[in-house]
Amino acid sequence: MNLQEQCPVCTAQQSKYLFPVKTGKLVKCKNCHLIYYTPQPSPQELEKFYNSEAYRSEFSGSLMSGTEFATNRYLQFESALKKYAPQILRQSSRKLLDIGCGTGDFLKVAKQYNWQISGTEISPIASAKANQLLGETCVATGDALSLELPSNHYDVVTLYHVIEHLLNPNTLIQKIYQLLRPGGIFFIETPNIAGFGAKLKGHRWSQIKPPEHIIYFQPSSLQYCLQRADFKTNFIFTASPSVIESTQNMPSIKRKIINACYDFFL
Repeated sequence: MNLQEQCPVCTAQQSKYLFPVKTGKLVKCKNCHLIYYTPQPSPQELEKFYNSEAYRSEFSGSLMSGTEFATNRYLQFESALKKYAPQILRQSSRKLLDIGCGTGDFLKVAKQYNWQISGTEISPIASAKANQLLGETCVATGDALSLELPSNHYDVVTLYHVIEHLLNPNTLIQKIYQLLRPGGIFFIETPNIAGFGAKLKGHRWSQIKPPEHIIYFQPSSLQYCLQRADFKTNFIFTASPSVIESTQNMPSIKRKIINACYDFFL
């Protein structure tokens, strides 16, 4: 079997074919149940893709950017902390690191709620915009694995819609474990390929878009990945997205029905 068909999480080479996607296919690992795209792109191919003008234009025009979306994201994040780690919110001083923070919208909202904020962003254009937006140099440019970030330092590390882009998610998650203080929280959000939207759309699901998204988690495979990195206590939950991009061009009534179905089935 081609090494490119090795599971990015557990390295098993036994997989089940699901369906073709562009010039490759999606397969499901028989060991940890991760779904991933193969053949996996090279790091050089990914760098070229993310630095392209087409990708940057698409991201900046996305409904997932901007203050309103970031505020909704923060309120969902705070609600989860109130339920699973309320002691962190009671701290007078609390440190947040957002890895892959983009242009800093989420960090801006967190700063307004009295977090001491830091971020990382691989794109120098995005990190410059983030520091300008935040009014301080708190976003470092580069891959979080190569940056000199302090260990045992952060109360919360967030990873919003980053893990599905990674060739080797284990390495980053292990690094995050080292960055957190004892009792710290790792908050991760990623599309759920076992969720209602994915089941409804099948191979036409909007989140299936290699080479941007190359690995696809469901609750069981995400739990497996976290446990490999020594995160022993995990709370996995699903929530309807703040914005369902695939419904935005639908008639109002149809859009409301589909959005309500997300809330009902999740």
